[in-house]
Amino acid sequence: ILAPEYPRPPKVDSLPENERTKTLGDSPEFKEMEREVIEHLRKNEDLLNREPPLPSMKDPIDLTRLQDKAAEKVVERLLGVKEKSSQEKPLEENILLGIKGPLSTRKILERPNPPTIKVRVEAEVELTLYVLPNGMVDRVIPTVKGDAELERVAIQYIRQWRFVPLPKDQPQVEQWGTIPIKFRLQ
Repeated sequence: ILAPEYPRPPKVDSLPENERTKTLGDSPEFKEMEREVIEHLRKNEDLLNREPPLPSMKDPIDLTRLQDKAAEKVVERLLGVKEKSSQEKPLEENILLGIKGPLSTRKILERPNPPTIKVRVEAEVELTLYVLPNGMVDRVIPTVKGDAELERVAIQYIRQWRFVPLPKDQPQVEQWGTIPIKFRLQ
């Protein structure tokens, strides 16, 4: 049988440990392995230490200017929203009803007739209402408390109101307003 002959390392079992290490370190096999490991590490080190690609110098980009533009746009949008809302004036109907707050600029689409209930004393309940972007009254909270039954009737009444939906170009946010509801003797 023909089998290839591989060089066999010298027997080192009988040698002391420091000589064994030196003998193995000096062997051609170990030197070849060491060379391959060093070459491999150099390749990987080159990959890690590479400089990032530089942008073309034909048309240099000023990154600080880009960041400034982005900041300017954000500020412009924020100021634009503020200016729009401050330019809108409260509607005459809302002023007459006593509506205050951002909701005073929003037109009322549907306002049913006030409920008729028997009251023993004239009273006024102030309510804070929150209206969704679609014009529906979301929630109503008594601001100035009074008689619990009158508050309940006033809240039910206000929940039936409908406002004009916010335009699509405006931020779709909930708006609030306060309104006094007066109960008079009849």
